[in-house]
Amino acid sequence: MTLEVLSAPAAFDINNDPNLYNPIFPVGSNISDPIPNSNTLYFGYYNLSLPDGNYTFVFKDNCGREVNKNINIITDNSPRELSIKTREGCDATGNLEINIKKQGTFDPTSAAGFKNVTITSAPANYTGPSIIDIAASTVNNFYGDFIYLYDLPAGDYTFDVETTCGYSLTGSKTINGVLFKDVDATITSFCGSFNLNLTATYNITDPIFVLQKFNTTDAFGQILIMLLPS
Repeated sequence: MTLEVLSAPAAFDINNDPNLYNPIFPVGSNISDPIPNSNTLYFGYYNLSLPDGNYTFVFKDNCGREVNKNINIITDNSPRELSIKTREGCDATGNLEINIKKQGTFDPTSAAGFKNVTITSAPANYTGPSIIDIAASTVNNFYGDFIYLYDLPAGDYTFDVETTCGYSLTGSKTINGVLFKDVDATITSFCGSFNLNLTATYNITDPIFVLQKFNTTDAFGQILIMLLPS
């Protein structure tokens, strides 16, 4: 199957722009090469949207059959916000994941690209840069662009972000490091065995607790590894 851009708004150059939105279009052509990926084609990006207006596309299959599709593009100017998540580490450190999403939604898909990212406040023992190297820190996946910052000292961080769509956003996050509290174990004894009920409050994903016993060689031996749910 191929896709042809038959008509578009004046702001879209049919002969030169299609390649900017997907390289499957040869440079200088409004007709794509055959679409290889299950007849699915992404035209445009979250940080490079099509100009507003009416478009007419022609889909042609391998048998020469054609289907026309008219689409009206309207820019989504709804508010954006920063999504900042922590992954707590050992020794009072942690990592941060930063994404730009639509305000008030749970959709993790990127709603804009990063232009500038600045750390405006951080703990006194933070020694990294205040201006983040976007190229080195960005990971692109199915959901879009995510910035990852690793091995940050625990404390409060605030950020200013400029997006490729012109949004100016601020956000903050606190890194605590690994915290365990309210650890409680209840033992129910039986003849030659026992049940152990372990509860704890923690701020990490899937912590591992190791049960040991003091054996006949006067040393602790590992007998069970317990994985607590998130």
